[in-house]
Amino acid sequence: MYRHGAAAGALTLWITLVAFAQTTQPVVDLSEPEFPYEGEVTGSNVYVRSGAGTNWYPTTKLSAGMRVRAIGEESGWLKIVPPAGSFSYVDASVLQKSPDGKTAVTTVDGVYVKAGSELSPRKIATQQILPKGAEVTILGEKDGFAKIVPPEGSYLYISKLYVKPASGPGGATAATATDSAAPAESIASTDASTGGVIPSAPMPTAPREPARPAAPSKYRAMLSAVEAELQSLLASKAGAGQLEPLLERYRPLADQVEDPVAKAVAKTRVDQLSARVELEKIVNDAASRRESLESYRVELESDRQKILNTRLPPELRAWDYKGELRRSMAFGGRAHRYRLYDPVSQTTIAYVDIPPAGGIDATSFVNRYVGVRVSGQYFSPSARVPIAMASELAILPAPGAGPGMSQPPTPAETSPQATPPATDVLPPLGEDAPTETESDEPSAPTDELPQAEPGAADTPGDSGASQTLR
Repeated sequence: MYRHGAAAGALTLWITLVAFAQTTQPVVDLSEPEFPYEGEVTGSNVYVRSGAGTNWYPTTKLSAGMRVRAIGEESGWLKIVPPAGSFSYVDASVLQKSPDGKTAVTTVDGVYVKAGSELSPRKIATQQILPKGAEVTILGEKDGFAKIVPPEGSYLYISKLYVKPASGPGGATAATATDSAAPAESIASTDASTGGVIPSAPMPTAPREPARPAAPSKYRAMLSAVEAELQSLLASKAGAGQLEPLLERYRPLADQVEDPVAKAVAKTRVDQLSARVELEKIVNDAASRRESLESYRVELESDRQKILNTRLPPELRAWDYKGELRRSMAFGGRAHRYRLYDPVSQTTIAYVDIPPAGGIDATSFVNRYVGVRVSGQYFSPSARVPIAMASELAILPAPGAGPGMSQPPTPAETSPQATPPATDVLPPLGEDAPTETESDEPSAPTDELPQAEPGAADTPGDSGASQTLR
Protein backbone atom coordinates (compact mmCIF):
# COMPACT_ATOMS: atom_id res chain seq x y z
CA MET A 1 0.00 0.00 0.00
CA TYR A 2 2.83 2.34 0.86
CA ARG A 3 4.52 1.55 -2.45
CA HIS A 4 1.35 2.33 -4.36
CA GLY A 5 0.94 5.68 -2.56
CA ALA A 6 4.57 6.68 -3.17
CA ALA A 7 4.31 5.84 -6.88
CA ALA A 8 1.12 7.86 -7.20
CA GLY A 9 2.74 10.85 -5.51
CA ALA A 10 5.79 10.73 -7.79
CA LEU A 11 3.60 10.56 -10.91
CA THR A 12 1.57 13.53 -9.73
CA LEU A 13 4.75 15.57 -9.18
CA TRP A 14 6.10 14.74 -12.67
CA ILE A 15 2.83 15.71 -14.39
CA THR A 16 2.74 18.96 -12.38
CA LEU A 17 6.30 19.86 -13.49
CA VAL A 18 5.47 19.15 -17.13
CA ALA A 19 2.34 21.28 -16.97
CA PHE A 20 4.30 24.13 -15.34
CA ALA A 21 6.87 24.03 -18.11
CA GLN A 22 4.17 24.18 -20.75
CA THR A 23 2.31 27.12 -19.22
CA THR A 24 5.32 29.32 -18.48
CA GLN A 25 7.10 29.08 -21.90
CA PRO A 26 4.95 30.66 -24.69
CA VAL A 27 5.28 29.28 -28.23
CA VAL A 28 6.79 31.86 -30.62
CA ASP A 29 5.21 32.30 -34.09
CA LEU A 30 8.07 32.93 -36.51
CA SER A 31 5.85 33.63 -39.56
CA GLU A 32 5.56 37.01 -41.33
CA PRO A 33 2.85 39.46 -40.18
CA GLU A 34 -0.48 38.91 -41.80
CA PHE A 35 -1.76 41.36 -44.40
CA PRO A 36 -2.97 44.02 -44.24
CA TYR A 37 -0.79 45.76 -41.67
CA GLU A 38 0.77 49.12 -40.92
CA GLY A 39 4.44 49.39 -41.84
CA GLU A 40 7.02 51.94 -40.77
CA VAL A 41 9.67 53.23 -43.21
CA THR A 42 13.17 52.67 -41.85
CA GLY A 43 15.28 54.47 -44.48
CA SER A 44 15.61 58.01 -45.79
CA ASN A 45 14.37 59.06 -49.23
CA VAL A 46 12.94 55.62 -49.95
CA TYR A 47 11.33 55.44 -53.41
CA VAL A 48 7.71 54.43 -53.84
CA ARG A 49 7.40 52.91 -57.31
CA SER A 50 4.67 52.28 -59.86
CA GLY A 51 5.41 48.54 -59.96
CA ALA A 52 7.19 45.76 -58.09
CA GLY A 53 10.79 46.33 -59.17
CA THR A 54 13.43 48.96 -59.79
CA ASN A 55 12.61 49.04 -63.50
CA TRP A 56 9.29 50.72 -62.67
CA TYR A 57 9.38 54.51 -62.48
CA PRO A 58 9.25 56.14 -59.00
CA THR A 59 6.20 58.14 -57.99
CA THR A 60 7.35 59.74 -54.71
CA LYS A 61 9.87 59.40 -51.82
CA LEU A 62 9.22 58.64 -48.15
CA SER A 63 11.31 59.48 -45.10
CA ALA A 64 12.14 57.36 -42.04
CA GLY A 65 9.26 57.00 -39.60
CA MET A 66 6.50 57.50 -42.18
CA ARG A 67 3.85 54.79 -42.25
CA VAL A 68 2.39 52.83 -45.13
CA ARG A 69 -0.52 50.44 -45.38
CA ALA A 70 0.74 47.11 -46.76
CA ILE A 71 -1.88 44.86 -48.33
CA GLY A 72 0.36 42.26 -50.00
CA GLU A 73 3.81 41.36 -51.28
CA GLU A 74 5.26 40.65 -54.73
CA SER A 75 8.85 39.44 -55.11
CA GLY A 76 10.19 41.33 -52.10
CA TRP A 77 8.12 44.46 -52.76
CA LEU A 78 5.22 45.48 -50.52
CA LYS A 79 2.02 46.38 -52.30
CA ILE A 80 0.76 49.49 -50.49
CA VAL A 81 -2.12 51.91 -50.51
CA PRO A 82 -0.90 55.10 -52.28
CA PRO A 83 0.59 57.42 -49.61
CA ALA A 84 -0.84 60.88 -49.01
CA GLY A 85 -0.14 63.18 -51.95
CA SER A 86 -0.18 60.41 -54.54
CA PHE A 87 -2.24 60.82 -57.71
CA SER A 88 -3.21 58.95 -60.86
CA TYR A 89 -4.06 59.79 -64.47
CA VAL A 90 -6.98 58.88 -66.75
CA ASP A 91 -7.86 59.97 -70.27
CA ALA A 92 -9.81 63.23 -69.88
CA SER A 93 -11.84 62.56 -73.04
CA VAL A 94 -13.70 59.63 -71.42
CA LEU A 95 -14.85 61.62 -68.36
CA GLN A 96 -18.04 63.58 -67.80
CA LYS A 97 -17.32 66.24 -65.22
CA SER A 98 -19.73 67.48 -62.59
CA PRO A 99 -20.87 71.14 -62.77
CA ASP A 100 -18.25 72.20 -60.21
CA GLY A 101 -15.52 70.25 -62.03
CA LYS A 102 -14.35 68.52 -58.84
CA THR A 103 -15.62 65.05 -59.70
CA ALA A 104 -16.37 63.10 -62.85
CA VAL A 105 -17.74 59.76 -64.02
CA THR A 106 -16.36 57.53 -66.77
CA THR A 107 -18.45 57.43 -69.93
CA VAL A 108 -17.10 54.13 -71.35
CA ASP A 109 -15.95 50.75 -70.10
CA GLY A 110 -12.27 49.85 -69.81
CA VAL A 111 -10.80 53.17 -68.64
CA TYR A 112 -7.15 52.66 -67.69
CA VAL A 113 -5.90 54.29 -64.49
CA LYS A 114 -2.19 55.13 -64.76
CA ALA A 115 0.17 55.82 -61.86
CA GLY A 116 1.15 59.49 -61.64
CA SER A 117 4.56 60.62 -60.43
CA GLU A 118 6.07 63.68 -58.78
CA LEU A 119 9.50 62.55 -60.02
CA SER A 120 8.91 61.38 -63.60
CA PRO A 121 6.75 62.56 -66.53
CA ARG A 122 5.87 58.97 -67.40
CA LYS A 123 2.33 57.71 -66.95
CA ILE A 124 2.36 54.18 -68.37
CA ALA A 125 1.95 51.89 -65.33
CA THR A 126 -1.63 50.64 -65.16
CA GLN A 127 -3.06 50.54 -61.64
CA GLN A 128 -6.53 49.32 -62.50
CA ILE A 129 -9.27 49.48 -65.15
CA LEU A 130 -12.49 51.35 -64.37
CA PRO A 131 -15.92 50.40 -65.68
CA LYS A 132 -18.41 52.83 -67.17
CA GLY A 133 -20.00 55.08 -64.53
CA ALA A 134 -17.09 54.93 -62.07
CA GLU A 135 -16.68 58.18 -60.11
CA VAL A 136 -13.30 59.87 -59.69
CA THR A 137 -12.10 63.00 -57.89
CA ILE A 138 -10.44 65.55 -60.16
CA LEU A 139 -7.20 67.24 -59.05
CA GLY A 140 -6.33 68.90 -62.36
CA GLU A 141 -5.65 68.27 -66.04
CA LYS A 142 -2.44 68.00 -68.08
CA ASP A 143 -1.66 67.00 -71.67
CA GLY A 144 -5.13 65.56 -72.25
CA PHE A 145 -5.08 63.53 -69.02
CA ALA A 146 -7.13 64.17 -65.92
CA LYS A 147 -5.12 64.13 -62.69
CA ILE A 148 -7.22 62.30 -60.11
CA VAL A 149 -7.12 60.94 -56.57
CA PRO A 150 -6.08 57.25 -56.88
CA PRO A 151 -9.36 55.28 -56.91
CA GLU A 152 -9.85 52.52 -54.39
CA GLY A 153 -8.06 49.44 -55.62
CA SER A 154 -5.07 51.42 -56.99
CA TYR A 155 -1.74 50.45 -55.43
CA LEU A 156 1.94 51.37 -55.44
CA TYR A 157 5.04 49.48 -54.29
CA ILE A 158 7.91 49.92 -51.84
CA SER A 159 10.90 47.70 -51.12
CA LYS A 160 10.30 45.38 -48.16
CA LEU A 161 13.91 45.97 -47.06
CA TYR A 162 13.06 49.49 -45.88
CA VAL A 163 9.78 48.77 -44.06
CA LYS A 164 9.19 47.11 -40.71
CA PRO A 165 5.90 46.27 -39.00
CA ALA A 166 4.87 49.31 -37.01
CA SER A 167 4.28 49.12 -33.25
CA GLY A 168 1.43 50.81 -31.47
CA PRO A 169 -2.13 51.44 -32.67
CA GLY A 170 -2.76 49.97 -36.04
CA GLY A 171 0.60 48.22 -36.12
CA ALA A 172 1.53 44.56 -36.29
CA THR A 173 3.69 42.35 -34.12
CA ALA A 174 5.97 39.96 -35.92
CA ALA A 175 6.00 37.44 -33.07
CA THR A 176 2.83 36.61 -31.12
CA ALA A 177 2.27 34.36 -28.14
CA THR A 178 -0.22 31.52 -28.16
CA ASP A 179 -3.27 31.35 -25.92
CA SER A 180 -1.41 28.93 -23.56
CA ALA A 181 0.42 31.92 -22.05
CA ALA A 182 -2.54 32.51 -19.73
CA PRO A 183 -2.02 31.83 -15.98
CA ALA A 184 -1.53 28.13 -15.29
CA GLU A 185 -4.44 26.18 -14.08
CA SER A 186 -4.51 22.83 -12.25
CA ILE A 187 -4.00 20.20 -14.87
CA ALA A 188 -4.68 17.19 -12.66
CA SER A 189 -7.36 16.19 -10.20
CA THR A 190 -7.08 13.48 -7.55
CA ASP A 191 -9.83 11.12 -6.77
CA ALA A 192 -9.82 11.20 -2.95
CA SER A 193 -11.67 7.98 -2.69
CA THR A 194 -9.21 6.00 -4.73
CA GLY A 195 -6.05 8.16 -4.62
CA GLY A 196 -5.79 7.83 -8.47
CA VAL A 197 -4.59 10.72 -10.68
CA ILE A 198 -6.39 11.79 -13.94
CA PRO A 199 -4.09 13.92 -16.20
CA SER A 200 -5.80 16.81 -18.01
CA ALA A 201 -2.84 18.78 -19.55
CA PRO A 202 -2.90 19.34 -23.34
CA MET A 203 -0.09 18.16 -25.58
CA PRO A 204 2.63 20.74 -26.41
CA THR A 205 2.06 22.81 -29.63
CA ALA A 206 4.89 22.60 -32.18
CA PRO A 207 6.11 25.96 -33.52
CA ARG A 208 5.12 26.82 -37.10
CA GLU A 209 7.87 26.97 -39.70
CA PRO A 210 8.43 30.15 -41.74
CA ALA A 211 6.64 30.21 -45.08
CA ARG A 212 8.80 28.88 -47.88
CA PRO A 213 8.86 30.51 -51.32
CA ALA A 214 6.63 28.76 -53.77
CA ALA A 215 8.19 26.75 -56.55
CA PRO A 216 8.18 28.36 -59.99
CA SER A 217 4.71 28.09 -61.46
CA LYS A 218 3.66 27.00 -64.90
CA TYR A 219 3.16 30.68 -65.73
CA ARG A 220 6.84 31.33 -65.10
CA ALA A 221 7.74 28.65 -67.66
CA MET A 222 5.26 30.10 -70.16
CA LEU A 223 6.70 33.57 -69.57
CA SER A 224 10.26 32.35 -70.17
CA ALA A 225 9.24 30.82 -73.50
CA VAL A 226 7.47 33.97 -74.68
CA GLU A 227 10.35 36.17 -73.50
CA ALA A 228 12.85 34.09 -75.49
CA GLU A 229 10.71 34.41 -78.60
CA LEU A 230 10.39 38.17 -78.06
CA GLN A 231 14.15 38.63 -77.82
CA SER A 232 14.58 36.66 -81.04
CA LEU A 233 12.03 38.81 -82.87
CA LEU A 234 13.56 42.04 -81.59
CA ALA A 235 17.01 40.92 -82.73
CA SER A 236 15.61 40.33 -86.22
CA LYS A 237 13.95 43.77 -86.22
CA ALA A 238 10.50 42.29 -86.56
CA GLY A 239 7.60 44.48 -87.58
CA ALA A 240 4.25 45.07 -85.91
CA GLY A 241 2.70 42.16 -87.81
CA GLN A 242 5.04 39.69 -86.07
CA LEU A 243 4.74 41.29 -82.63
CA GLU A 244 0.93 41.28 -82.47
CA PRO A 245 0.60 37.47 -82.11
CA LEU A 246 3.23 37.60 -79.36
CA LEU A 247 1.26 40.34 -77.62
CA GLU A 248 -1.77 38.06 -77.48
CA ARG A 249 0.33 35.39 -75.75
CA TYR A 250 1.34 37.86 -73.03
CA ARG A 251 -2.24 38.88 -72.23
CA PRO A 252 -3.30 35.63 -70.44
CA LEU A 253 -0.14 35.83 -68.31
CA ALA A 254 -0.98 39.42 -67.38
CA ASP A 255 -4.57 38.49 -66.47
CA GLN A 256 -3.81 35.50 -64.20
CA VAL A 257 -3.50 35.93 -60.42
CA GLU A 258 -1.62 32.79 -59.37
CA ASP A 259 1.91 34.03 -60.09
CA PRO A 260 2.35 37.74 -59.29
CA VAL A 261 5.89 37.89 -60.71
CA ALA A 262 4.84 36.50 -64.09
CA LYS A 263 1.80 38.77 -63.99
CA ALA A 264 3.87 41.92 -63.38
CA VAL A 265 6.36 41.12 -66.15
CA ALA A 266 3.60 40.21 -68.59
CA LYS A 267 1.67 43.42 -67.84
CA THR A 268 4.81 45.43 -68.58
CA ARG A 269 5.31 43.61 -71.87
CA VAL A 270 1.69 44.14 -72.85
CA ASP A 271 2.04 47.89 -72.31
CA GLN A 272 5.37 48.04 -74.14
CA LEU A 273 4.33 45.93 -77.12
CA SER A 274 0.95 47.66 -77.43
CA ALA A 275 2.72 51.02 -77.64
CA ARG A 276 5.22 49.71 -80.19
CA VAL A 277 2.58 48.08 -82.38
CA GLU A 278 0.52 51.27 -82.35
CA LEU A 279 3.59 53.36 -83.19
CA GLU A 280 4.54 51.11 -86.10
CA LYS A 281 1.00 51.33 -87.46
CA ILE A 282 1.26 55.12 -87.38
CA VAL A 283 4.66 55.02 -89.10
CA ASN A 284 3.41 52.61 -91.78
CA ASP A 285 0.34 54.75 -92.37
CA ALA A 286 2.54 57.83 -92.77
CA ALA A 287 4.76 55.98 -95.24
CA SER A 288 1.72 54.88 -97.23
CA ARG A 289 0.43 58.44 -97.33
CA ARG A 290 3.85 59.68 -98.43
CA GLU A 291 3.91 57.19 -101.31
CA SER A 292 0.41 58.25 -102.31
CA LEU A 293 1.43 61.91 -102.27
CA GLU A 294 4.54 61.16 -104.34
CA SER A 295 2.43 59.32 -106.90
CA TYR A 296 0.01 62.24 -107.00
CA ARG A 297 2.93 64.69 -107.44
CA VAL A 298 4.27 62.69 -110.40
CA GLU A 299 0.80 62.69 -111.94
CA LEU A 300 0.51 66.45 -111.51
CA GLU A 301 3.94 66.97 -113.09
CA SER A 302 2.92 64.82 -116.05
CA ASP A 303 -0.26 66.86 -116.51
CA ARG A 304 1.75 70.07 -116.25
CA GLN A 305 4.13 68.94 -118.97
CA LYS A 306 1.20 68.03 -121.21
CA ILE A 307 -0.22 71.51 -120.73
CA LEU A 308 3.15 73.12 -121.42
CA ASN A 309 3.57 71.04 -124.57
CA THR A 310 0.13 71.91 -125.90
CA ARG A 311 0.47 74.07 -129.03
CA LEU A 312 -1.73 77.10 -129.29
CA PRO A 313 -3.26 78.09 -132.62
CA PRO A 314 -0.79 80.21 -134.61
CA GLU A 315 -2.89 83.38 -134.20
CA LEU A 316 -2.64 83.06 -130.38
CA ARG A 317 1.10 82.42 -130.21
CA ALA A 318 3.80 85.03 -129.79
CA TRP A 319 5.92 85.78 -132.89
CA ASP A 320 9.06 87.83 -133.36
CA TYR A 321 7.69 89.39 -136.53
CA LYS A 322 4.37 89.46 -138.42
CA GLY A 323 3.79 90.57 -141.99
CA GLU A 324 3.40 89.55 -145.65
CA LEU A 325 6.29 87.49 -146.93
CA ARG A 326 7.35 88.78 -150.37
CA ARG A 327 10.10 87.94 -152.78
CA SER A 328 12.92 90.45 -152.81
CA MET A 329 15.25 91.60 -155.55
CA ALA A 330 17.43 93.48 -153.09
CA PHE A 331 20.88 92.35 -152.09
CA GLY A 332 21.65 90.97 -155.53
CA GLY A 333 18.41 88.95 -155.76
CA ARG A 334 19.41 86.24 -153.31
CA ALA A 335 16.95 83.37 -153.64
CA HIS A 336 16.76 82.68 -149.93
CA ARG A 337 16.21 86.28 -148.72
CA TYR A 338 12.63 87.59 -148.48
CA ARG A 339 11.04 90.86 -147.53
CA LEU A 340 8.53 91.04 -144.65
CA TYR A 341 6.00 93.73 -145.51
CA ASP A 342 3.44 95.46 -143.22
CA PRO A 343 0.25 95.88 -145.29
CA VAL A 344 -1.18 98.35 -142.80
CA SER A 345 1.72 100.84 -142.68
CA GLN A 346 2.89 99.77 -146.16
CA THR A 347 6.49 99.59 -144.99
CA THR A 348 9.20 96.95 -144.90
CA ILE A 349 9.48 95.41 -141.42
CA ALA A 350 12.56 93.25 -141.96
CA TYR A 351 14.39 91.02 -144.42
CA VAL A 352 14.15 87.33 -143.61
CA ASP A 353 16.70 84.68 -144.61
CA ILE A 354 15.15 81.25 -145.19
CA PRO A 355 18.00 78.94 -146.28
CA PRO A 356 16.84 75.91 -148.31
CA ALA A 357 18.87 73.65 -146.04
CA GLY A 358 16.72 74.67 -143.07
CA GLY A 359 13.80 72.49 -144.18
CA ILE A 360 11.23 75.33 -144.57
CA ASP A 361 9.45 75.48 -147.95
CA ALA A 362 9.34 79.26 -148.32
CA THR A 363 7.31 79.14 -151.55
CA SER A 364 4.21 78.03 -149.62
CA PHE A 365 4.38 81.21 -147.53
CA VAL A 366 5.11 83.78 -150.25
CA ASN A 367 2.48 86.57 -150.46
CA ARG A 368 0.89 85.28 -147.24
CA TYR A 369 0.53 87.08 -143.94
CA VAL A 370 2.82 85.09 -141.69
CA GLY A 371 4.35 84.95 -138.24
CA VAL A 372 8.11 84.58 -138.05
CA ARG A 373 10.20 83.25 -135.18
CA VAL A 374 13.89 83.98 -135.59
CA SER A 375 17.05 82.28 -134.36
CA GLY A 376 19.24 85.36 -134.85
CA GLN A 377 19.18 88.83 -136.36
CA TYR A 378 21.26 91.92 -137.03
CA PHE A 379 20.66 95.43 -138.25
CA SER A 380 21.61 96.34 -141.82
CA PRO A 381 22.75 99.97 -142.14
CA SER A 382 22.10 99.91 -145.87
CA ALA A 383 18.59 98.49 -145.60
CA ARG A 384 17.84 100.38 -142.38
CA VAL A 385 15.83 97.36 -141.13
CA PRO A 386 16.77 94.14 -139.36
CA ILE A 387 17.89 91.08 -141.28
CA ALA A 388 16.72 87.94 -139.45
CA MET A 389 17.34 84.18 -139.72
CA ALA A 390 13.97 82.43 -139.66
CA SER A 391 13.56 79.31 -137.53
CA GLU A 392 9.78 78.93 -137.88
CA LEU A 393 7.00 80.32 -140.06
CA ALA A 394 3.23 80.01 -139.78
CA ILE A 395 0.36 81.42 -141.79
CA LEU A 396 -1.77 83.89 -139.79
CA PRO A 397 -5.08 85.61 -140.45
CA ALA A 398 -4.48 88.84 -142.37
CA PRO A 399 -5.08 92.06 -140.42
CA GLY A 400 -8.80 92.81 -140.39
CA ALA A 401 -9.74 89.29 -141.51
CA GLY A 402 -10.50 88.11 -137.95
CA PRO A 403 -9.43 84.86 -136.25
CA GLY A 404 -10.15 81.73 -138.22
CA MET A 405 -10.77 83.53 -141.54
CA SER A 406 -8.60 82.43 -144.42
CA GLN A 407 -6.56 84.82 -146.47
CA PRO A 408 -7.72 85.55 -150.04
CA PRO A 409 -5.71 83.79 -152.74
CA THR A 410 -2.82 85.79 -154.05
CA PRO A 411 -1.97 86.25 -157.72
CA ALA A 412 0.94 83.89 -157.24
CA GLU A 413 -1.51 81.16 -156.21
CA THR A 414 -4.16 81.76 -158.91
CA SER A 415 -1.85 82.29 -161.85
CA PRO A 416 1.69 81.05 -162.28
CA GLN A 417 2.26 84.04 -164.62
CA ALA A 418 1.38 86.59 -161.93
CA THR A 419 4.11 89.14 -161.36
CA PRO A 420 5.22 90.08 -157.90
CA PRO A 421 4.28 93.51 -156.56
CA ALA A 422 6.45 96.40 -157.66
CA THR A 423 7.40 97.15 -154.07
CA ASP A 424 9.70 94.15 -153.80
CA VAL A 425 12.74 96.27 -154.76
CA LEU A 426 14.37 98.60 -152.30
CA PRO A 427 14.10 102.31 -153.00
CA PRO A 428 17.41 104.10 -153.76
CA LEU A 429 19.56 104.40 -150.68
CA GLY A 430 22.47 106.41 -152.06
CA GLU A 431 25.88 104.83 -152.33
CA ASP A 432 24.72 102.11 -149.92
CA ALA A 433 21.85 101.19 -152.23
CA PRO A 434 20.99 97.51 -152.69
CA THR A 435 24.42 96.22 -153.58
CA GLU A 436 25.01 94.65 -150.20
CA THR A 437 27.81 92.19 -149.79
CA GLU A 438 28.07 88.92 -147.98
CA SER A 439 28.91 90.86 -144.79
CA ASP A 440 25.17 91.52 -144.48
CA GLU A 441 24.45 87.79 -144.05
CA PRO A 442 23.43 86.54 -140.57
CA SER A 443 26.57 84.38 -140.52
CA ALA A 444 28.68 87.54 -140.26
CA PRO A 445 26.44 90.04 -138.41
CA THR A 446 27.21 93.75 -138.02
CA ASP A 447 25.33 96.11 -135.72
CA GLU A 448 23.57 93.11 -134.18
CA LEU A 449 20.11 93.70 -132.71
CA PRO A 450 18.90 92.05 -129.45
CA GLN A 451 17.07 88.85 -130.10
CA ALA A 452 13.33 88.87 -129.49
CA GLU A 453 11.86 86.87 -126.60
CA PRO A 454 10.95 83.34 -127.67
CA GLY A 455 7.26 82.63 -127.86
CA ALA A 456 5.11 80.20 -125.90
CA ALA A 457 5.70 76.45 -126.15
CA ASP A 458 3.97 74.95 -129.17
CA THR A 459 2.49 71.59 -130.17
CA PRO A 460 0.72 70.35 -133.31
CA GLY A 461 -2.86 71.36 -133.84
CA ASP A 462 -2.54 74.81 -135.49
CA SER A 463 -5.39 76.11 -137.56
CA GLY A 464 -2.82 77.37 -140.07
CA ALA A 465 0.26 75.91 -141.65
CA SER A 466 3.52 76.14 -139.73
CA GLN A 467 7.05 75.07 -140.56
CA THR A 468 10.07 75.03 -138.27
CA LEU A 469 13.69 75.31 -139.32
CA ARG A 470 15.49 71.97 -138.76
